[in-house]
Amino acid sequence: MSAKGKLTRKELNSPDEFMTVTSRGLEWMIQHKAKIVAAVVVVVVAAGGLWAWRHFSTKTTAKASIAFSEAMEIVRRPVKGDYGADEADELKKPFATVKERATASIAKLNVVVEKHKGTELAKLAHMYLGNAHLSLSDVDKAIAEYNTFLSSKPKQENLVALATENLGYAYEQKKDFPQALAQFEKLAAGKTYSERGLFHAGRIYQAQGNSAKAREQFQKAAEKAKAEKIDWFAQDVEARIGLLDLEQ
Repeated sequence: MSAKGKLTRKELNSPDEFMTVTSRGLEWMIQHKAKIVAAVVVVVVAAGGLWAWRHFSTKTTAKASIAFSEAMEIVRRPVKGDYGADEADELKKPFATVKERATASIAKLNVVVEKHKGTELAKLAHMYLGNAHLSLSDVDKAIAEYNTFLSSKPKQENLVALATENLGYAYEQKKDFPQALAQFEKLAAGKTYSERGLFHAGRIYQAQGNSAKAREQFQKAAEKAKAEKIDWFAQDVEARIGLLDLEQ
């Protein structure tokens, strides 16, 4: 054999050398048969485990999707007097009151949270649970649900913004103005619905009797809305500024 350990063309052409190398290979395979079989088994088991995990994951997600869809049918159903309400249509059949719808929504959303814990839809269900509890004026429960949703680190910026805004509303209902302001300022500092965060911050300052700071926030909100081409919102905020000026 050559010095580098590889067979040269001459050596390959030599029957004795070639047979020696082949026999050595067969001998090694026989000696290490158990290891080879074990390695093959590991690969097969790993492949089977991956298939089982994918199958289970897909099945779990499908079940969560069905439960979440059923919950959202309740969440989206109208209340009497709402546009689109239709007694003849099961999906548009109105609830008598907002509180009745909220109560029904909580029952369905809890199914998603309890039976499909860990799925993305279960995490999202916490935000809608917060909305339902807020509708029932169960402020502490609403705050807990919004915090649970936000602590799950959702990636959808619009949902994070909405949950942050509603969390601010919840604290505002409790008259906890410092916490409400903190949430609205967090919303104002973000990329989504920042004009609303500025507006809400202005409302909190106004409620605290700080007219100067309220006007400052309202003005920033109007400017941001104009920059974003949300003209109707800018007009509403400017009207609020006008009312604030009349109060002084």
